[in-house]
Amino acid sequence: MTPAWGTTAAEIPTETQFLLAELEDGSCAVLLPLLPTVPTGRFRATLRSAGPGDLGVRVESGAAGVASDTFPSALLVAAGRDPFEVVARGVAAAAALSGTSKPSAAKEMPATADLFGCVPYHLMRQGEQKQRCIRK
Repeated sequence: MTPAWGTTAAEIPTETQFLLAELEDGSCAVLLPLLPTVPTGRFRATLRSAGPGDLGVRVESGAAGVASDTFPSALLVAAGRDPFEVVARGVAAAAALSGTSKPSAAKEMPATADLFGCVPYHLMRQGEQKQRCIRK
């Protein structure tokens, strides 16, 4: 998925996995679809436009025999004035709910990160960005 920008819910791409929105009062909100687990199985959730002014959450299992009509934890919403703090808080909360991941602030930097200075580690995973990282 590539970054996208817009001003209405109608512009939200299908399969959106992270949404940072500026609200009318100037504050911001982050919406993070989660991986809900219910007694019938494990699911995934994504955001999408549900019409001109509506936002929808799609929840699916990927298996025809796995279905549910209740998802108590399909979407995490965090809001506040500082977008950086809101994103950090939202990601930390989603990681805690998953029980299987940690926010980047809680992860150890690999030793190779010292070779590349302040270039984000995730850029090394992207082939087209590799030369940009090495250029330090």
